[in-house]
Amino acid sequence: MPEEMGASEMTQDAIGADIARPGDRQLVTGDAHFVGDIHLYKEAQMCVVRSLLPHARIESIDLTRARQMPGVLLAFSAADCPSPLSKITVRSKSPPGLEPFLQYPLATDRARYVGEPVAVIVAESRYLAEDAADAVEIDYDPLPPLAGIEASLSEGASTIHDGTTGNVASVREFDVGDDPSDVLKSCDVVFTERLTSQRGTASPMETRGLLADYDHSRGFFTLWGTTTGACWLGRSNCPSIAFDSSRHMSEAASAVAANCIPRTISWRLLRRNCAARSSGSRTGEST
Repeated sequence: MPEEMGASEMTQDAIGADIARPGDRQLVTGDAHFVGDIHLYKEAQMCVVRSLLPHARIESIDLTRARQMPGVLLAFSAADCPSPLSKITVRSKSPPGLEPFLQYPLATDRARYVGEPVAVIVAESRYLAEDAADAVEIDYDPLPPLAGIEASLSEGASTIHDGTTGNVASVREFDVGDDPSDVLKSCDVVFTERLTSQRGTASPMETRGLLADYDHSRGFFTLWGTTTGACWLGRSNCPSIAFDSSRHMSEAASAVAANCIPRTISWRLLRRNCAARSSGSRTGEST
């Protein structure tokens, strides 16, 4: 930004202006590169077995039939990992008390939302991996689901995460400007309204995906991912695979799989799963 141009001036110039999009030329001419365009030696395809229930205790996961399917190289759940999986941390500094609410790459004892990763299949092709995923047998004990903020905060609501006394992960308070009560006292009419913003999600040109290659001799990962924050994607420790703020559970699971077998692991989120199971913005309620 030029020294003589302030932030307000730059904002005014941008509003209503025809802003050039430097990346469009590659997209419309077919020269753009996507994760699906990258193919490496000894590449294997991964698919994720996901929970079909919003809240359930996982009694057992039977991978016997899946492991016997043609072309299957690896099939595992959290219980099969040689060392405990690390929880996926948040990108910014964690507020106190958030640890019990953090997620594992794969569900351990409970599934807490529809689409949560429960098991992983790696095969010679995506078709073979999907066939094997259909053969995984999971015994669920359904638990009361919580649909919405009010239901989660209601008296007697089931607790989603073990080791907590409720479903409030963090409380942040902001004190900005003058006390609004003084302003309200001078108003002729004061009313209260409750506003709700629905959960939003993206419909990207390229769905989430990751190509994970692990050099076992050096203990070194190379990751290709669909992210605008590459510096946050691949902070990982072997063999526990501790991901720092991976935006999708399956990205971490890809790295776990690459650490288990000497193959490059390719994973991409299917278009039909993108809206329901990709990361999205949170639901909001305010008064």
